[in-house]
Amino acid sequence: MRKHLPFAVVMSLSVLAISCTQGTEPLGLNLVSPQQETQMGLQAWQEISQKEPVARSAALQARIRTLGQRLVTAAGANQQPWEFVVFESEDVNAFALPGGKVGVYTGLIDLAENDAQLAAVIGHEIGHVLAHHPAKRVNSAMTAQMGVSLAQVGLAAAGVSYGAEAAQLLGLGAQYGVVLPHTRTQEYEADRIGLEIMAAAGYDPREALRFWARMGQKQGNRPGWAEFMSTHPVGKNRIAAMEQQLPRVMPVYEKTQ
Repeated sequence: MRKHLPFAVVMSLSVLAISCTQGTEPLGLNLVSPQQETQMGLQAWQEISQKEPVARSAALQARIRTLGQRLVTAAGANQQPWEFVVFESEDVNAFALPGGKVGVYTGLIDLAENDAQLAAVIGHEIGHVLAHHPAKRVNSAMTAQMGVSLAQVGLAAAGVSYGAEAAQLLGLGAQYGVVLPHTRTQEYEADRIGLEIMAAAGYDPREALRFWARMGQKQGNRPGWAEFMSTHPVGKNRIAAMEQQLPRVMPVYEKTQ
């Protein structure tokens, strides 16, 4: 006799399948309010600020603060206060959190050749916040976990002996089928927003391409690296996508000159 899948398993698979086809909002659910998003960002900022050493150079802090304020003003996002802080670290990275908190590592500043390249990265991070990507990522993760949890309960109730293994595989399917592709889409969107912001602020968008090429040279080639297992687009794909945006954003930049 053919044994049917438990209802919970069918429902969980439906949750994951629909999530993969819903674009930026999995299942259309909004599980995190703007207030909660801001609260999470401020809490994360407090924890990071307690762990990461702040760069002592007042000139460096002023440089990034001026650059950052120029970007948020150009983006029309200065209705709320923004805070820009340089942290002492060799990491080539920057981040932005809901609530207007932006951190930039000295390793990134050292790699960038000019302010326009810094604006490309900081504008990208601000783009994540303006597009509410942190909340959407939480929505994706929670939606995926809902499906995995339902499946695990259903498999156990049905007495399936390989329930734990199946649940683990389902978790991998959720990770690579929902959460990571959704995140990569956000990366491309943040790149687009970042280019728009830096162009409007008077920074040459072409410097973004030069910076990501430098970043790729620093990281080197990773044999066997598969883009679908990464939350970020690989360098050549990222640069190609930004090149397609240049005809649209260059006139904006040229008007500022």
